[in-house]
Amino acid sequence: MGKREKIVVIGSGSPLEHEICNLGRSLGHWMTSISETGQPQSDEPWVEGVVWIEDRCFTAPEGVPARIANWLEGSKAIVCCQRGGVQHCEAIRTLIRRLADTAEEIGAEKFVWVLTSEGELSAEDRGRYYRHYYNAEIESDLLSRSFAAVILRPTIVFGQGIAMQVLDGSFLKALPVECVAMAALRAALEPETRGVLEREAIELYGDAMMIQ
Repeated sequence: MGKREKIVVIGSGSPLEHEICNLGRSLGHWMTSISETGQPQSDEPWVEGVVWIEDRCFTAPEGVPARIANWLEGSKAIVCCQRGGVQHCEAIRTLIRRLADTAEEIGAEKFVWVLTSEGELSAEDRGRYYRHYYNAEIESDLLSRSFAAVILRPTIVFGQGIAMQVLDGSFLKALPVECVAMAALRAALEPETRGVLEREAIELYGDAMMIQ
């Protein structure tokens, strides 16, 4: 794997974020999690090896740079996970931009944005989900920054407490949380990985046997 790196995972405290931290710790990296829920209620050994910070950054992003710049300092990569609720769309877009600004200021090398839907969305919410989250303006902004950006496009995630929900098969195809987590971790660590990863690429990158 090479040298140990500091990776910061930011989100709402989902099983996907926890799995990224778990995999990162198992590979010897320094993992920090910033989420609304803080440390999970688990006695698994890897939990003690992660720095857990409780912060409502997704729903109250106004002061994000000022209050978390110190937590991001020294990180090689920032992994921002957002799952498919639609109630905080504008706050999320504000957060992504401000996190990107902070990442540039501290000299982070990678910024990984993971969008997932955990569970079934109504037809109306699907449209809102793509209009607000799957946003070309935000993607273009991230890809033009001084860091190398990787965007994992929306996918259904299941496993580790996330129910398997089957939408109309041609719309989205589910991937196991372990696969998406491994793809996100590789995106954070591998210098050559950048740009947009669609579902097929996420599945390929999620192969644990391929990590370097």
